[in-house]
Amino acid sequence: ARALGFAGLLPQTAAVAALALGAEGRFTIGVLGVTYAALILSFLGGAWWGLAARAENPPAWTWGLAVAPSLLALAAIGTVLSFR
Repeated sequence: ARALGFAGLLPQTAAVAALALGAEGRFTIGVLGVTYAALILSFLGGAWWGLAARAENPPAWTWGLAVAPSLLALAAIGTVLSFR
């Protein structure tokens, strides 16, 4: 699990390296980097949702915590796309 966790950093690292090296398509690289991060955030929100759904009587804040990463991801994508 740890190796896969670190492997999940590769797309972000590649995007930052490409931008730092002045690669063509800066906007596309930025969108791909933010989109990947949004996918990861949505996955984390889904994990929280699953934990809350499995619990017999979960605290109310758990549901908000489960939805927050996806909303944050949507805001990040919207912010990046507004720069175009």
